[in-house]
Amino acid sequence: MRAEVREHQTRKGPVLEVSMHEKSCLFRNEEHAQIYALLLEVLAEIRARQEGSLPSRER
Repeated sequence: MRAEVREHQTRKGPVLEVSMHEKSCLFRNEEHAQIYALLLEVLAEIRARQEGSLPSRER
């Protein structure tokens, strides 16, 4: 699963919207947006593994 990052123009300047499923957040800092997108993807992978829809990684 991939988080979606879109740029929006606001009165105060450009912002990045990071969204995945029902979660969404706006950032002005591109690095913060990338970190949040990665966090959402990792959390989605963890949930999928807990639900048994993805195999666990071998150690």
